[in-house]
Amino acid sequence: MESKGNEGPVLAAITTAIESYLSLEQEAHPPAVLPAPPVSLWSQFGRQELMNQRIWCQLRMLRH
Repeated sequence: MESKGNEGPVLAAITTAIESYLSLEQEAHPPAVLPAPPVSLWSQFGRQELMNQRIWCQLRMLRH
């Protein structure tokens, strides 16, 4: 259980990185201005899903 003290800063860093990435994404593609066509909407959703899964895998690896 040595990693216990390390977990907080790492999680905070990951969270900060995700938040800044998402805010950059929103600035780059304002949702109200350009409604995305269904195909790109689905591929974007898929990419987001993939990113979420990767992040959860990393978090799980940090926990164990």
